[in-house]
Amino acid sequence: MRAAGLAAIACVALALGGDRGPTPRAADAPFATLSVPFLASADGTGAAVFHAWTSAGPVVVMRDGAIASRIGAGGWRKASTHAGEPLTVVERFVGAKATPRAGEKSATDVSVLVADAGGSASVEAFDSLDLGEAWPGVHVSLRARAGTVEKVFVVAPGASPESIRVDVLGVDALHVDADGRLVATSGGGEIAFTAPLAWQEGWLGRTRVAVAYAVDGTRYGFVVGRYDRARPLVIDPRLDDRPALPAPHAS
Repeated sequence: MRAAGLAAIACVALALGGDRGPTPRAADAPFATLSVPFLASADGTGAAVFHAWTSAGPVVVMRDGAIASRIGAGGWRKASTHAGEPLTVVERFVGAKATPRAGEKSATDVSVLVADAGGSASVEAFDSLDLGEAWPGVHVSLRARAGTVEKVFVVAPGASPESIRVDVLGVDALHVDADGRLVATSGGGEIAFTAPLAWQEGWLGRTRVAVAYAVDGTRYGFVVGRYDRARPLVIDPRLDDRPALPAPHAS
């Protein structure tokens, strides 16, 4: 069933676009945090709901909240046998009830070419997507950046961050490297998800909380250090474009 689901989602991702070019160089890093809108899908099959184009490749958010990313050949370190090949990776929330809905509307809609009509059409664009309460007490939202998709998990007071589990399809294995990044391998190639951040808001501003990936086969979740369980906790595995935060609490 996993293989069939992956094949179906991969077909949608492939249909939405090909390799969009290599990963930005270090000199292009400031552009990696620019906001990219999600477009409401014009696909009448109901397979996809929203999609966006990052510098790594197209991203499709499915009706069940699964996130399919087609990573261009320049966006992952590959074995010689994979030279020039893109990779489709699907992140599926395990045991969750995620329902993607439009979030903040972009200031302007986007005009796209309609191939069969030979013209263009205006499509609704959104700066964020709301996936709702995926797990009990855990709210999920998405934002697209130029180089990545930001997944934000907000854990309500009394809820458990351990309920967050994400299955990564299209890869052979996962591990955490020395920098805290989640590294996925596939056919000798590697891609990396940035180390997560976690914090809480309070009277004195934002307080950082220790957090790390927890890996089980091709699934990941989070291990969180000491925090105030009476306040919401935010977990954000993404490219860190914020100012430096204070050192985390000791576990």
